[in-house]
Amino acid sequence: MSRTPIFAAVSLFALVIVPLPAYAQRDDMLAASQALQATQERAAAEAIRPGDEALSCEEMEAELIAVMSTPEMVAAMQESMINSADIEAQAEQQQSALRGSMMTNMAMGLAGQFVPGLGLLQGLMMRQQMQGMNAESQEQVIASLRNMEAMMPGLMRGQRLSELAQSKQCAFAAGQASMAP
Repeated sequence: MSRTPIFAAVSLFALVIVPLPAYAQRDDMLAASQALQATQERAAAEAIRPGDEALSCEEMEAELIAVMSTPEMVAAMQESMINSADIEAQAEQQQSALRGSMMTNMAMGLAGQFVPGLGLLQGLMMRQQMQGMNAESQEQVIASLRNMEAMMPGLMRGQRLSELAQSKQCAFAAGQASMAP
């Protein structure tokens, strides 16, 4: 009995089963993105409060400091910095892994020209490796989106206060305007 039909059946099975976690993660990422957008819209509406325009520069500065100094905001910002560092380290690790596997992939690609089915196996291995990397990256993105969602009310209120302070030409806002992108 030839091994080619068995190899083809196993390969087809792998092609069908392997992508399932990626689809679930894409759904999680979409859900996290939609939740962030809804939170941003709600936070933007809640950031505008009656009497904001009557606040003095000192009152706006004090509230801005208070909003940005809450334990929840500080924890979320720290988590965001840690997550950013993790994403950066993960990207470097993925680049290193890709460089390391390049020679193996080239050798398998060459051998795949002479051995039936080896090219398909190589493709499956590369696909699995990329999906693993994408899964880790997507988990980091989902964590970032959820963290941003936690910070959104404070960020939107801070933005509102900063805009009011700039329109009133408050001294503390002059420094913020120069730091704005």
